[in-house]
Amino acid sequence: MTELVAAYGQGIPVEELAASFQINRTTVLGHVRRHGVPKRDRRALRQDDVERAVKLYAEGRSADWVAAELWVAPSTVRRALKDAGVTLRPRGRQPIAGR
Repeated sequence: MTELVAAYGQGIPVEELAASFQINRTTVLGHVRRHGVPKRDRRALRQDDVERAVKLYAEGRSADWVAAELWVAPSTVRRALKDAGVTLRPRGRQPIAGR
């Protein structure tokens, strides 16, 4: 479980670790807690994830789609995009230009 704890410490999402190690997310968190690793702020994205979110959103993906891709809540993506200086599009389906 040292590998799992180290990966958690590097910021790998809990859901991704659970899938990799074929265990439940609560089991991941239990191992991490027993090894004395402080719980991460779930609301924060790693810088590389923020950069990926900005790129995907700029390509036209929705915040909800990006959130599913990054295994985080849509509100987390919207907050990260705003913090990165991205102007958010209105929520919901947008009309296709020229129609």
